[in-house]
Amino acid sequence: MDTQPMTAPRTAVRRLATARIISITGGAAAYAALNFTIFDRTGSAAWVALSLLLTFGVLGFVGPPAGMLGDRFDRRKVMIVSELAGAACFAMMALSDEPAWLLAWAFLSAIAEAPFWSASEAAIPNVAGPEHVTWANSLLGASRSAGITIGPALGGLMLAVTSPSAVFALNAASFVVSALIIVTVHARFSGDRDAEDEFRGVRAGFRFLWHDRVLRTLLLAWVVFISGMGMSMVADAPLADAFDAGSFGFGMLITAWGGGTVLGSLFAKRMKEGSEGTWL
Repeated sequence: MDTQPMTAPRTAVRRLATARIISITGGAAAYAALNFTIFDRTGSAAWVALSLLLTFGVLGFVGPPAGMLGDRFDRRKVMIVSELAGAACFAMMALSDEPAWLLAWAFLSAIAEAPFWSASEAAIPNVAGPEHVTWANSLLGASRSAGITIGPALGGLMLAVTSPSAVFALNAASFVVSALIIVTVHARFSGDRDAEDEFRGVRAGFRFLWHDRVLRTLLLAWVVFISGMGMSMVADAPLADAFDAGSFGFGMLITAWGGGTVLGSLFAKRMKEGSEGTWL
């Protein structure tokens, strides 16, 4: 049993946000370096597509079971183990040169990281408490946006002046630092649930999603949107090569997307209630 004094809610959230921005920035830098390196060594957009499928794509399949880990076990421990497992995978990537091995370890890193995201999202209402939950979600959202905006540019710049192994090693270190920060957070990461509640919740969630016409339509629209975005992501590396922009130019392409998400979220706050469907 943890006998350490409880961390104040706002302090706990700030530490979790710090851990998240470090982890996301490092991860975004490493995945940008991975995709550029794969294209640079193979000259094939098909390899880039495979890289995206085995990293970002796999999250769609492992997300639900990864979320169940955070419901069944201590979310704080799940987050720590997830970060350390991801660090181990990227450390192995730093020691690998062959594209096939890079993708194999990247695939395992994506699986290892999945529980971290679901557990960290689910933990916030308990860690922050009802009076701070809105502020906490805003802070963590800002940390995510900052990470996906800064990370790719950092990865592209590092790749231009060092090597892929250096970027992967830096990300492994960032995951370890993130895990160490989470270790310092002593808070209530989850409410009281039993295993039956967990599985009933998953089944009920899928049933509710499928039988609600609006949610089902949004889900199908989201699938179409993500499919189109995925195709454009495959084109980023060949586009950077066509313009002779190098790894930094490639990183800036992805950073521009991250910056767009920040501007989009700021614009969304100004939307009038009832106009969301029109904008979508």
